[in-house]
Amino acid sequence: MLADHATAYVPPGVDLGISEEDRTRHIGIDIGAAAVARGVAERECAPAILGGCSRLVIDLNRPASDDAAVPAISDGTRIPGNERLSAEQLEVRHAVHAAYHRRVERALDDESPRLILSVHSFTSRMRGGSSKRPWDCGLLYDRDDRAARAAIAYFERQGLIVGDNEPYSGARFGYTMQRHAEPRAIPYLFLEIRNDHLSDAGGLARWMDLTVGAVSAALGEGGAGS
Repeated sequence: MLADHATAYVPPGVDLGISEEDRTRHIGIDIGAAAVARGVAERECAPAILGGCSRLVIDLNRPASDDAAVPAISDGTRIPGNERLSAEQLEVRHAVHAAYHRRVERALDDESPRLILSVHSFTSRMRGGSSKRPWDCGLLYDRDDRAARAAIAYFERQGLIVGDNEPYSGARFGYTMQRHAEPRAIPYLFLEIRNDHLSDAGGLARWMDLTVGAVSAALGEGGAGS
């Protein structure tokens, strides 16, 4: 169980130059993703690896060399602390990125899992957006859509509006799965949940249940409501 964008934490010595309100928006953290990943991990008796800093410090789901890994602007918000970074400052950010992906690699070597679940969340509306995103959740993938197909069918049976490589394409924004799952031919669920579903304890509990069902469906074990 992975959550690349699990926290809004900014390490000492890093000043992003933005308000606390912006830091804890969807631009800085995948709201609710850590709770869902932990809850599912406990129920499945599986390890959970959670990203340790804000995605604005370094986006763990991007190549470290990608300019978007340390964004100077996100959803219309300027991030002054990410502008004109020195080589030394970038090296610190890149070290965080490398350490996270080493943890994932070690876990995969040790566990040989049947499935990887990567939990993310997305905002219902981008700033300046004219309409609300319609999907309750989305399954993202690149070349390997085996688990995604089973999960999409499962969520649709629950009466949900499900994005098929929406609200983003896993081919473009799926670095963690492209790096760890696809080369090992491990089926994966790259799950995006609309974050207004994760705003309270009831919503989190519901989506833990739904996600456990999706995992079971992806593993061919059926699941609640299947």
